[in-house]
Formats: sequence, C-alpha cells, structure tokens
Amino acid sequence: MLRDTCNDTFTTFWTCLDNSQDGEMSFNHCKAEQKAFELCAKNKMNLERPEPGYFSMVRMHDSKRPVPSDPFRIGSLERHPPKLEVPDPPLISQANEYPEAKIGMKFGHRKPWMFEGKLW
Repeated sequence: MLRDTCNDTFTTFWTCLDNSQDGEMSFNHCKAEQKAFELCAKNKMNLERPEPGYFSMVRMHDSKRPVPSDPFRIGSLERHPPKLEVPDPPLISQANEYPEAKIGMKFGHRKPWMFEGKLW
C-alpha cells in the first residue's frame, strides 16, 4: 500500500539516508525528505508517526490470572535456582586424568601449558 501511494517520497527519503554525508545513515541531513514522507503518509494513508519512545514504553496488560507466588515454580514444573558453585581448575598433578592436554584436542593443541610442569 505504501508503494502505491507514497513511493516517490519514500524513495527520496531512503536514498538521502543511504547517501548521507557521514556514512552512518544519519537523519540529520534528511529532515526535509522525512517531513515530506510523513506528510504523504498522513494525508494519503492516515498514518501518523508515533511520539519518540512509543515502542519502548512499558505496557501493563489486564489478565484474570493471579500473579505467581513463587518464581521458581510454574505449573507442574519445578525450576531450581542456579548453582553458584564454580569448580576449582585442575592442578598440574591431575594431568594424567586429562589425556587431551598432552595429545591435543579435536582441533590441535590448544593450551598444553595448562597441565605441563615445564614449557618445552
């Protein structure tokens, strides 16, 4: 529908954006083309541009469902809180338990010095 009604003003607007001076598609140099496109959309299609920040506003929806009391339990599924324990890194003495550190991993030797006592 836009192509049928305001194609010429839209084309001039996007070519102005595409050929902007700073190369970052800035709106600063294309205000006249933007205004002409918005007037065409308003007059021919009855579309008005929303105010800045309209699409990022918080909207509350009316629902008949109650607010969940426990955020970790929804329906029949129990959600467990995340584990905050981080395992200790392996020691040099545990190199025999990790043979990939000596012979290399799938894509070659990544970090052989992590488990070796001396460097080459």
